[in-house]
Amino acid sequence: MSTVTQHRLPVPKLLARRVGRALADFTMIRPGDRILLALSGGKDSWSLLELLREWQAHSPIPFALGVATVDPMSPEYDPAPLRAAVEARGLPYYLERQDIYGRAQQHLGRPSYCSFCARMRRGVLYACARREGYNVLALGQHLDDLAESFFHVLVLQRRAAHDEGALSGAGRGSAGHSSPGLLPRAPDP
Repeated sequence: MSTVTQHRLPVPKLLARRVGRALADFTMIRPGDRILLALSGGKDSWSLLELLREWQAHSPIPFALGVATVDPMSPEYDPAPLRAAVEARGLPYYLERQDIYGRAQQHLGRPSYCSFCARMRRGVLYACARREGYNVLALGQHLDDLAESFFHVLVLQRRAAHDEGALSGAGRGSAGHSSPGLLPRAPDP
């Protein structure tokens, strides 16, 4: 048995209350939502999983919860222990294997693949959500992740605007990037 499934601490009540209040105040979950949580195995995604399970058990708002993991086929990443842990919680689990690591090595000439891999993983997660009928994608990010994403997008937009202006002579352009921490909800039917 994996250490992931052996030790489960209860969600602290203060944290559960604050998360519940934020979910309600900002209408982050609507009745009938089907939420697909991206689980990497890190503390952020595990914490979000447990918080959403707690909210699901005590919320007046009915919603479905599923879990997906993207295996980028990196030699350092082993998603095998996650399946049993998620299934032990009674949740649907989707393992999406994509050779993102190999593509990054083949097409990028630098040692840091983080941005490329993040975008590729998000695309795989969106495809899984659509295929399996989920309308909300939940990512576990803490404040440092969100700040890093914000500044990364800011730099990309500035660079894209500069490149567009240099190519077209039109000055400032629109890059059309979105922050990975703030994912849009699927449109209502």
